[in-house]
Amino acid sequence: MAFREVRVFEVREVLRLWLAGEGIRATERLVGFDRKTVRRYVEAAVGLGLVRDGGDGQLSDVFIGQVVEAVRPHRTDGHGAPWRLLQVHHGEIAGWVKEDLTAVKIHELLERRGVSVPCRTVQRYVADVLGRRRGRGSTVRVNDGEPGDELQVDFGRMGLVFDPATGRDRVVHARQSHEVELPRRLLNITELAEFLGVNTRHVRRLVAERRIPFIKWGHLIRFDPIEVVRWLDGHRRRPERSA
Repeated sequence: MAFREVRVFEVREVLRLWLAGEGIRATERLVGFDRKTVRRYVEAAVGLGLVRDGGDGQLSDVFIGQVVEAVRPHRTDGHGAPWRLLQVHHGEIAGWVKEDLTAVKIHELLERRGVSVPCRTVQRYVADVLGRRRGRGSTVRVNDGEPGDELQVDFGRMGLVFDPATGRDRVVHARQSHEVELPRRLLNITELAEFLGVNTRHVRRLVAERRIPFIKWGHLIRFDPIEVVRWLDGHRRRPERSA
């Protein structure tokens, strides 16, 4: 099983949810961590004096640092056990890099050999130690329409269709037009629930089950209305043609 790298702001979110009354199982669903990981951080925080009815003010940067240190002891070289495991297999990894294999493929090969480390750690090791960085090339900018504008998306050439008016085959391109009036800012859970016509509990369940696109930083959860509309379109059901 691969390791799960936990960032400091994610530790704060785990503890904030616990202070808000969420259980271990509910916190696991909301943050996407393994239940044992959630329990380790909560138990470490309680051992350091965290009180459930003491409020978020307890979660200072110093306190979070103490919790992280208790669960993940200080790394003298700045790297953890997964990195040291990659160092043991440096020769193999270097050979694969010379063969121009991607970091993702190298991660798969290591997994087959029983070396379980996060894919992101493999990517950093290949870039920082072996100096191989893969660029994505220049980005072609797209002029996105404003909310409420009519957008036409060209899906490209679909093929030839016979035109009886001219007696010739014509090239057909599929094109979709869509128009919707959307808010011009990100929505919180309450605003999205109103937009969808459901209660906030239903929205929170969609987030916990990763069934709706959302943006998360720190303890904040927001929704891009444009992405939400695209998500809704993916659930649209068309009536079947009658025989």
